[in-house]
Parts: sequence; C-alpha cells; structure tokens
Amino acid sequence: MTSYPQRGVILILTVVVVFVIASIAAFLLAVSISSSNREKSRDLKFKSLEIAEAGVDMALNSLRQGTDGMDNDGDGTVDNAIDSSDLFAPAVVAAVEGRLGRIGTVAWTTANDLDGNGMPDFGEPNVAPLAFSGGELFTYTVFSENDGIDNDGDGTTDEADEASCVSIIAKSEYVGMRSTLRYSGRFTEKLMPPNPPLWIPRAAMTAGWALDIKGHPSILGAFGNVHTNQNLAFHGHPTVAGNASAVGTISTGGGGGGGGGPIIGGDILPGVDPAAIPAVIPEMFRGTADFILASDGKIYKNGVEQPSSLDTGWTLTGGKWHFNGSGSRADDFEAGTYFVEGDVQISGRVGSGGGRGGGSVTSFEMTVIATGSIKMAGNSSVSRDASRSDYLLFVSGGDIDISGRSDLGDSDPTGDRWEGIIAAHGSMRISGRCEINGALVAEDAGHKGVDIPGHPTITHQFDWQSSLPIIPPANNRYVFNPRFSAFEER
Repeated sequence: MTSYPQRGVILILTVVVVFVIASIAAFLLAVSISSSNREKSRDLKFKSLEIAEAGVDMALNSLRQGTDGMDNDGDGTVDNAIDSSDLFAPAVVAAVEGRLGRIGTVAWTTANDLDGNGMPDFGEPNVAPLAFSGGELFTYTVFSENDGIDNDGDGTTDEADEASCVSIIAKSEYVGMRSTLRYSGRFTEKLMPPNPPLWIPRAAMTAGWALDIKGHPSILGAFGNVHTNQNLAFHGHPTVAGNASAVGTISTGGGGGGGGGPIIGGDILPGVDPAAIPAVIPEMFRGTADFILASDGKIYKNGVEQPSSLDTGWTLTGGKWHFNGSGSRADDFEAGTYFVEGDVQISGRVGSGGGRGGGSVTSFEMTVIATGSIKMAGNSSVSRDASRSDYLLFVSGGDIDISGRSDLGDSDPTGDRWEGIIAAHGSMRISGRCEINGALVAEDAGHKGVDIPGHPTITHQFDWQSSLPIIPPANNRYVFNPRFSAFEER
C-alpha cells in the first residue's frame, strides 16, 4: 500500500481554520463598529431633538411672559403695553419680538434669507444661536396669515382667520446633527378658569388704576359710590352720593373747577383693600352677538352676510366702524347685540327716521362689544339690548371715551331694565354733559388712569350681577396651545 505524507494537509487545515476565525472576528468587529456608529448617530439625533424641543419651550415661555399682564423683567412696564387690541399688530411685534418667542433671531430679516426658505438658518447673517447643553439653538415666530403654514389645522393655508395664529420654528445643532421643529396654533386670551366668580357692580365707577374726578360731575343713585385700586383725586366741586374709597390716597383739594371741594354723601375711605376688578375680554361674548361687524367691512346677522345696500347706520371708514343715527340714517337699523372687530365711533342725534322702517325712536337699543376702543360723542342716545340678562351696554378691548350730551342706559324709575354696564379693558374718560344710567368699570390694563371731567351725571340705582368674570391677576391673560406640524433633521 502506498503511503502519503500528512504534514502539508495539517498546515492547510490550520490556515483555513485561522482564516475562518479571523473572518468571523472581522465580521463581528464590523457589526460592533456599525452598531456603535448607529447608536452614536441615534444619540446625536436624540440630543439635537431634545435641544430643539427646549427651544420650543423657551419660545413658548417668552410668548407667555410677553402677554401675561406682569412686569417679568422688572423694567417698570407690564408687557410693554401689549394687550388684546394690538397683540398681533406688525409694529408691536417688530418692537418687542425678542419677548415674543424669537431667540437669537431678533435682528434677522428676510434680507438675510440666503437660501430663500422664508426662515432663518444656521450661518445666515443676524442669526445668533444660543449655546445650550453642548449644542446651539435659535427660535423664530411668525405672526401672520401669510406664512404658507396651515396654522389652524383646517387643511388650507394663509386664510384671513389665521391672523391670530402663531407658528414657532426651533432649530438646533449638536455635533453636526441639526434638527428643526415647527409648532403652530392659535394664540388667544384666556377666557376664564372653571366657574369663576362673577363681578357685582357695587359702585357707579370702579377703576383698576388712578381715578381723577374734576369739574362738576354727579355720581348718584343708591349705589352712587366710586372706588379705585390706586389713588383717587377730586378737583373742583363734584358730587358723590355714596362712598369714595381707594386702595391708595384720596385727595379732596386741588381746585380747578370752582366751588370749594367735593360733596361726599357717604364716607371717605383711603387705604382700603383692593376691589375685585373683572377681566374685560370682548372675545368671550362673540357668541352672544346678533350681528358681527367684521374688519373687512362685512356685516353678518346670525352668521349670514347682509346686503351692502342696507342702511343700518354702520359704516367702515379708515379701519374704524362708525355708527351715525342722525336724520334719516339707520332706516334698516335693528336692535340687538353688535360684536365689532376693531374700533367704534358713535355719533349723531337720534330723531325721526332713526329706526327700522323710518319710525321715530328715542334711543338706539343696542349692546356694543368691540375688540378695540369705543368713542361716543354728540347727542347720541343708546340703551342696552333689552334681551340681555347680563346688563352689558358697552364692552371694549381698548379704551372708552364718552363726551358731549350722550345719553346711555335710559333711566326707568319702575325697574332696572335700562341700566347697563360700561366696561373697558383699557382706560376710560367720561366728559361733557353726558348722562349715564348704570355702572362703569375700567380694568385700565395700560395704567393710563380714569378721567371724569366736566358735568357728566352717572346714576347707578340697582343691585345686580354681571356676566364679567373675575380672574386673579396672577393668571396669564393669554393661552397658546400649539399643535406639532413638522420635523426634519440632517
């Protein structure tokens, strides 16, 4: 039998075994390295996303602090005079955008948009990212219906009803990994906490800030009291049938109107506790309106657009709604509650032809609720919508100015049907020889002060409860509940 040597075979087998083991080791090492890289990439993505989410939280906090009715930065001003009437005005946004959700992009403009995507990016001029948790972030906000984004989630973009919406864009970078988050939503005033207490007008005039009464005004009636949560000053010879109270000081001198000082029928009470001031938020009453006067000039009755040929007495001029009841105007006027988008001017003398069908009326029966300011002058006469059980006559998201010989809230010695509440989120001025039956309250969010000069007569005769909620001042005035809309990474 032939015999063959085995030494070469063993060597070959050894080489094959070593090669297989080396291949398996290399494969396992490659898998391990790949897994490690994926894990590292996942960690980078996660960290970048976390930083972007932190940016969204910072932007939201900036938005809320810029609209919460508090002096958050201690500069002596509250929200830089931002309120419901001008929160989304372009000039206001431009002036205080750093406090309205823009972090690191305050100086950025579309002129710096190098890639033309409509928003700031890393590396573009005037983008100053904030160092955060080992990475960087910046945020940008859009306060416009012209942002190409479906802000209200109705499936379409850039509609007029998106004007009160906000989009927040937060971008982050962490070790070369970039993330972009976009949230959109409607920014609205907080209407009320659950079951808030309702304001009861126990004074003919209640002011959230300084109150100045001068000349010869008369504050009359069973509830002919005046109160301010700051200082009260009398000048001239005013008459107050009830108490005069103030959280601060009360000055009864000053002259300026002749007569020898005020006549106070009740007590003079400085240093009292603050009175509850209602939150005057016009939007919460939109749903109670019979008519809506839109900012585009259209009038809606119970949700149906009305013909432009109707002579309702209301016209939109220079961005302000005017009501003129003079002469033969307002032939098609109808009593009810009018919700007005923007400022209101009421003027003209009510006479023959001042009602529907040309009939003669003594007073226009309408409750006016406006998102802006209300100004009334001349010899107009207005009484509240009698169908309302909450006694509202005028509600303004801005200031209220009543002058001339205006007549508001006709008196009725047999009941309180015609008395009404006149409420302003801003300040108030009552002057001339106007006559008002009801209760006045000025939240005076801008701290301008309330002024009552001239010879007006304000009579508050009856005790009733309003529909105005009392919201604690510490609560944010606005809420923003954003909806996630987009995410990208690279």
